[in-house]
Amino acid sequence: MTTPAPLLGAIDYTETIFMVWRSLGVFNYLFILNFVAVVGFLLRGWLMVGRHLCPFDFERGLPPETVSQLARLVHQGASADDVARQFFAGQPNAARNLFGHYLIRFGRRDRQRPPAPSLAQATDENILLGTIQNVSTTTRFLANVLPALGLLGTLIGMFNAFYGTDFTKGEALAGTMQTLMQYFALALFTTIVAVLLKVAFDLLNHFTVELYVAHLRGNLTRLRTLLYDLLEEPVAAPPPAVDAREG
Repeated sequence: MTTPAPLLGAIDYTETIFMVWRSLGVFNYLFILNFVAVVGFLLRGWLMVGRHLCPFDFERGLPPETVSQLARLVHQGASADDVARQFFAGQPNAARNLFGHYLIRFGRRDRQRPPAPSLAQATDENILLGTIQNVSTTTRFLANVLPALGLLGTLIGMFNAFYGTDFTKGEALAGTMQTLMQYFALALFTTIVAVLLKVAFDLLNHFTVELYVAHLRGNLTRLRTLLYDLLEEPVAAPPPAVDAREG
């Protein structure tokens, strides 16, 4: 008994893709526009996250020299140039960094008064993190639209299958059924592609932007806690001057 050849093996995939494009009509442009928008927002999230690298490794612990520099910033203040030189290797764009911006604001505060609530709550920094999170949420939303557009392609393909197939040709029923199955494969092809793209975008978005935003938020909380702990520590009094005539 001869085993029939698989149906999909007889399909010209180039022609199938062209049929998908033609069957979607104006919606194929919506699919491409949605795809480009997802890629654009994902790249934007990556760039925003990469601009705010943390200069401190809280997981391994800060070296004593870094803690001493932070203590001087807390008790003596620091300018933007001091923060850039001590914690960002002299990079001129330290003020645009999430952690550099917070350190500069803390160093410029009025040390005669208690720290302002905005410093305690890291208001500006939380707004920035919220902006990055909104970009990530928009990426996830646009990725969720892709399966809907793929399902639209499936419905159109199913419609073409039933509407464009002539079931009255009984003598050519085998060919009619083959054409019908090809339309079914065409319908499923769009949904499969859309779902695969959604899964890929969701994984990229989660393991890059979303996880790193959570990491930034945690490091900002650690930095804020460390600065306020150093603020509560007493300042060491300078050693008394020694009179050269004594002795």
